[in-house]
Amino acid sequence: MENKYYFELIKASLTGTSFTHLVELAAVYLNNPLLVIDNSFNIIAYSENLKSTDNIWLDAVTRGYITIEFGATLNNWDVLVGPSRQYFDTDKISSKNRRFIRLKYQHQIVGYLDILEEKTPLDTLQEEQYLFIAALLAKELLFNFHQLDLSDFPVREEEIMLELLQHRFTDRAQFNSRIQGCHLKSNSFYHIGCIDFSHYISYNAHHSQIQENLRAYIPDSTSVFYEKQLIILIKTDSNCNYQMLDQFLHSSSLSMGISDPFKDLYQFTTYLSQAQTALRLRQFVSPDTYVSFYEKCKPYHMFEYFKTEELLQFCHQRVLNLNYYDEQNKTNYIKTLRTYLYFQKSIQQTANHLYVHRNTINYRIQKIKEIMEIDFNHYELDAHMLWSCEIIQFINYRNQISN
Repeated sequence: MENKYYFELIKASLTGTSFTHLVELAAVYLNNPLLVIDNSFNIIAYSENLKSTDNIWLDAVTRGYITIEFGATLNNWDVLVGPSRQYFDTDKISSKNRRFIRLKYQHQIVGYLDILEEKTPLDTLQEEQYLFIAALLAKELLFNFHQLDLSDFPVREEEIMLELLQHRFTDRAQFNSRIQGCHLKSNSFYHIGCIDFSHYISYNAHHSQIQENLRAYIPDSTSVFYEKQLIILIKTDSNCNYQMLDQFLHSSSLSMGISDPFKDLYQFTTYLSQAQTALRLRQFVSPDTYVSFYEKCKPYHMFEYFKTEELLQFCHQRVLNLNYYDEQNKTNYIKTLRTYLYFQKSIQQTANHLYVHRNTINYRIQKIKEIMEIDFNHYELDAHMLWSCEIIQFINYRNQISN
């Protein structure tokens, strides 16, 4: 492991050198350019003395962060390389090979180390030499950069969000003191958005289409990755274009849950839970909409607190009869009835929503009338029946995910 720079690194760490200087020494030790990425995927330090000719590397250093697409990939480390692997190599980003190492301290992931194969082949050094650098930088990143030298760095909104997510504030007084150094305002109203990136793998480290669209449709927002989800803090007075965002998320096979508005940032995790619930229950509000608001998901969230037999007590008996028919005959007339009532008995809108011909809907509605022994044209309990359909749909969903 030892080369002439090894003891210089140890000495620099022990004597409390700056984090950026330590990164420069680490790059010299490895004889390759490197950069350090924090948990919010901002580039917080990189080697300036060892120059690179890789355009994607240079672009990332210039903009100061890596793409959301590749950030999601790193966030899915266990899926990509396995939980026991401490690093992985890839040549899928550009023509130059890269090695990524998770920076961990006492089982806590504090960031990532990115080493570019520019000067020396990566396999020239032993694995333990790379892990030595990673361990050294992880310790310094956690203790030096985030705690001892806070006065030298502006407090970023991303740091506050991560500290809230990790429950690192002992009390409200400590939190109030911490946010004095950033742009977050305790008297502003916010939403929290949540996008699930589980199993998302992309080697696009050059141009972040996701980041550009989020900035365009949710201006003045702040986002961090946490436990395979992109958590977004949205100011309610921002000029958000949720319609365009919905179209973009649809095209990207992504969806977002959004919390109720709130003012108390200290209750961040409570409203994150709302956003996660809205994301989980999106299909009950409108499966064709990719931005789901908690406000519309509240009834279904309430259902989760009831047992099945308790929920069934609130259902209209005729709807229960239709559900029994579905169970016995392997049909799904409940879904058709729910859609039909939701669109106020419009055959055409029901057909469009279910992607079938209107004649098919006419046949199904006639069959439903026979099973339920009802004439919808002379019935005044549509709201109760729609509510009953919602309950049964929820019960069926819960049974599916529990099996």
